Amino acid sequence: MDAESKKITNLEGQFLIRYASKRWPFMFGDDQPVPPKGITAPPAAAVAPVVFKLEDISTADDQNAALRKVLRRESPILKRYGKVCFGPEENWKKTDEGDGPLFTMIDQELEVECVFDEDAVGGVYHCLYRALHPLSDMPANMGEVDELAIPLASKFGWTDRLREAIGLKKKPARAAK
Repeated sequence: MDAESKKITNLEGQFLIRYASKRWPFMFGDDQPVPPKGITAPPAAAVAPVVFKLEDISTADDQNAALRKVLRRESPILKRYGKVCFGPEENWKKTDEGDGPLFTMIDQELEVECVFDEDAVGGVYHCLYRALHPLSDMPANMGEVDELAIPLASKFGWTDRLREAIGLKKKPARAAK
């Protein structure tokens, strides 16, 4: 597969950086909270943990590293200040507070053209899988799912693939009236 170019928003880039910066876990669901006495367990706790093979963990970590490399290319503030702020420097407002400069994103919807090689595309998939899986160690909140994860999955054509991978069935077709 050749490299593919996609436009992602500043906010989507920040979202991907956060997920790509964490090592892939050995399993999802190993540390589910135990409900208090007398309260029934939440449905997610009844689902068996997902255990990953060592080679899958290694692949995910390598692909996430390739994704971080792509995202860092589009992060000039990282090079100047060591702060992970995806997108052009002019889209970040700098304030000097405390121990160093702080940055606030100006336009979350500003799109940045990124070139993803095959490994970086795999990294995007792993980030979305981790964000959307119900037993994930880093589940996305509902706002992130609706505003970031699902639109990113759609941009890469993975909506159905991710639904199936995390154990969700396809939505049933509506009956014609």
